[in-house]
Amino acid sequence: MKKRQKPVGKAKSIVPGVKFPSQLSPLVRKAAAYIDRNLLSIETSSDISKALGVSREHLSRTFSNETGVKIWEYVNRAKVEKAKGMLKGGPALVRDMYPKLGFGCQSTFYNAFRRYAGMTPSRFKRGGTKVKKTRKKW
Repeated sequence: MKKRQKPVGKAKSIVPGVKFPSQLSPLVRKAAAYIDRNLLSIETSSDISKALGVSREHLSRTFSNETGVKIWEYVNRAKVEKAKGMLKGGPALVRDMYPKLGFGCQSTFYNAFRRYAGMTPSRFKRGGTKVKKTRKKW
């Protein structure tokens, strides 16, 4: 039976609104550092687990238990924050951004952006406000 790792050290979240607890296990600290350094090349949570030499399930469970955020949600939120910076920084075309950010297709990028930013990338670029969720009445 494996010995459980003791929580040690601090790690800083690169995602606004996600605060890490003061004590994290070495695995979660390494995962957060790996995500920070390799954000644009991460396509799946398996990429992270392979780099750290642990199973995807173990990494996902440990990260979620210690941070309160699923690892893939954390990665996508970080990518959306990066996209916001790209959109604010200049004449970036939305359709050209998703491959640079490691999203498999434009619709996945669009949906992630809308979920975590509360608006579409185009609306954000125009300086828009959050989209209100409305229910359609048929």
